[in-house]
Amino acid sequence: MSDTLRDLQTEVTAWADSVYPGRSFNSIVLKLEEELKEIKDSGYADPEEYADTLILLFDLASAYGIDIAAAVRAKIEKNKTRVWAIDPETEIMHHIEDGNADAN
Repeated sequence: MSDTLRDLQTEVTAWADSVYPGRSFNSIVLKLEEELKEIKDSGYADPEEYADTLILLFDLASAYGIDIAAAVRAKIEKNKTRVWAIDPETEIMHHIEDGNADAN
């Protein structure tokens, strides 16, 4: 069993390479979209659907040469410095930049 995100990403990519070596970036994203819908359809309560989305995100990041552990660490540190607001109509949270809500 892997102990770190980096180890888990490596394990996921090796598994994906063994079962679907010809996958494309697009096919990974399309499958990810299916899995996100399955989370919603499950009533947000099925842990396996969350796992499926993470597996696909790890694989997609690897396909682009992205170390997901480093990327998450860098992004959370950046997010900690931002001001956040919730859109009252959509209930979606965005960071505020120059007085405007932004989705990044």
